[in-house]
Amino acid sequence: MIKIEINKYNFHTLPLWAHEIKRRNIKGVELDFVFDAEECANYEILRTYLEDFLNFEKDFFISYKNIPHCLLNWRAADHINNRLKKRGEKKKECRECVFQKKCCGFPKGYFKKYGQKELCVTKDLPVEVMFEVESRCNFNCHFCFNRNSFAKHGRDIKSLSTAYVKKIIDNIASSEIEQIRFTGGEPMLRNNIVDLIKYAHNKGLRVWLNTNASLLNKKTVKKIENYVENVLIPLESWSTNLESKITGFKDTYRRKIEALEFLDKSKIEAIRVGTVASQESIKNFYKIFNVIEKFRISQWEFYRPISGENKKMNIKKGYLERLVKNIHEIREKRPETRFYIANSLPICAISDINALNSASCGSFADIGHTRLVIDPRGFVKPHYFMDSNIGDPLDILGAWNHPMMKKIRNFGFLPKECNRCPFVYKCRGGNRYEANLAYGSYDSPDPMADYGNLKLFKKQLNK
Repeated sequence: MIKIEINKYNFHTLPLWAHEIKRRNIKGVELDFVFDAEECANYEILRTYLEDFLNFEKDFFISYKNIPHCLLNWRAADHINNRLKKRGEKKKECRECVFQKKCCGFPKGYFKKYGQKELCVTKDLPVEVMFEVESRCNFNCHFCFNRNSFAKHGRDIKSLSTAYVKKIIDNIASSEIEQIRFTGGEPMLRNNIVDLIKYAHNKGLRVWLNTNASLLNKKTVKKIENYVENVLIPLESWSTNLESKITGFKDTYRRKIEALEFLDKSKIEAIRVGTVASQESIKNFYKIFNVIEKFRISQWEFYRPISGENKKMNIKKGYLERLVKNIHEIREKRPETRFYIANSLPICAISDINALNSASCGSFADIGHTRLVIDPRGFVKPHYFMDSNIGDPLDILGAWNHPMMKKIRNFGFLPKECNRCPFVYKCRGGNRYEANLAYGSYDSPDPMADYGNLKLFKKQLNK
């Protein structure tokens, strides 16, 4: 691991440093930024150089020092190393920031000279609430994690009343949470889902929709396109017969392709495709890619299969390595689309830790770290497949501050090996649900973790 001191005179050389570090096969770099108030006018320009530098994370480990958290996207906070004795200035607003104890602050005199225009507080709130507003589903996918939760004994669940759902939406909107996602089951089976989407939008919420696409047609897309900003469609194969076999629903593939065509021409800002990382989908990765590249897809995301009580569904190491390799290959072919593994996966699962780190979202959006779920029974849960009722959907912030949730966010369930990992902020120990299912406690290792890879990586860093 090498350390590079960056100041106002050399930060524009960051791209040159990145290529040189890659060429020399150096495993890690720590960037130490030295700025005083007189020089901080360059922060805004610096952000662009940092984001470009971060694109090299598959080639070497990157950490930043002496950079305020609010100058970078919150997802890049896992790269910031602010274990400092001397800290800069903060404002009273910083007390509300989820990063306030770990942030170095701004250089002394910065606010007096430049004001607070770059201050961007990240409040301790859920990024979004995912509302499983409908228990029914017209598909029968064998990997569906509804069976671990509300559908454990079937889907014959009385629907939450429209009045109650609207009260829940009201509570979410009044809690300063900015985003709601309607999902299920299949949310389009609810006869008033369009009205609920409009209601949430009119309350000032950003609205996302997860749907299996079987009920999306030109007319339906027209009804929702002014209210929904993001739609996720699952696509598990490139084949009519195989898609029907996976979903248990006739003519599934054709309906999904038609739905993607309608969405492609709609006003909806973002269209995402999701694929469970099965052996079949990984082996035929490029066949599926050839299908989705025909459309205006903003993200193609892959999901680690989630185990059930009687069925373990982890990805075999060889297939995971192949998936990571493929993700990096298509990123170069289609840079306008994001490709990544979206759910919790330990970054030490394969030997090429940097490559998996770059191809994965880690656990930012999983297992209660940044989101909550409300299910068709009215349960509030840390995540879809966790059958733990932690609160009242009419008091969403009360649920967010449940002792279990606080322990999750404060890394209270991590194994000791994970606490010493340089990727801990992003990885967060992988999937705590899988750890509990495999070994009987939430602070056990993720069954896909390989701490031998972590030890080898640390040795390489220390060379």
